Amino acid sequence: MKAKASVMWRDIFAHNGKVVYLNYEKDRKGIIYLVIKLFDMKTKKYSIIEKIPEKENRLIYPPSIYGDNIVWCISNIEETHTMRIESGEIYLYNIEKKKKTRISPNNELVIPRIYKNYVIALRHINGISSQDQIVLCDISKAPIRWKIIVYPELYSMKNSNMITFADPYVSGGYLSWYGNYLKDGIYIFSLKDLKYYKIPYLKLQKGYSNYIMLYSETPSTNLFIRSYFKDNTNGKYSEYLFLK
Repeated sequence: MKAKASVMWRDIFAHNGKVVYLNYEKDRKGIIYLVIKLFDMKTKKYSIIEKIPEKENRLIYPPSIYGDNIVWCISNIEETHTMRIESGEIYLYNIEKKKKTRISPNNELVIPRIYKNYVIALRHINGISSQDQIVLCDISKAPIRWKIIVYPELYSMKNSNMITFADPYVSGGYLSWYGNYLKDGIYIFSLKDLKYYKIPYLKLQKGYSNYIMLYSETPSTNLFIRSYFKDNTNGKYSEYLFLK
């Protein structure tokens, strides 16, 4: 893998004037490092949170930040001609205390996201995507315990032949994920009251699909539904205000 020339927008997360992002950097000896950086917009200073040498089949998922806490995952992937197995380690870093802690109990958790004192992650069980779960923990409580909140049995199998969860994303205090939509509506999970909600589908415009994700401009502003065109072109979508 070659060093990236720039940072993708999805690799950047910010909260309260602090920005975290993942970058690929090369030193004078030509060694490429995976680097998590923190930029404080008030002081205009950068700091390095994590820096590890690049290695084949190793990656760092983009960090997520809320308040003084940052979470990220270092993942290792093993591939054969029949199976792809991913193992991850999730870390929590407190900016004020300058303390790094591993918070994943095993190697099954990847793609962490943080909102207030809650951390969300995708759980791979035995590398089988049909058994994936989304889990949650409360970092304000010790010891840290992970709770399953999204799992295949949550859905009625009458509406789908296969359930695949991926890319959990926290926006406006609501959790959405790839695979959160079925024939009867969209499922989301509120981190404000720890409850599930099902949203009936809006009547889609001609040519649009049910590929829908939730997003908001900041963790506290309006929540939107975005429906993409059938060819999944990012520039073609319709957008609906959902919550305020």
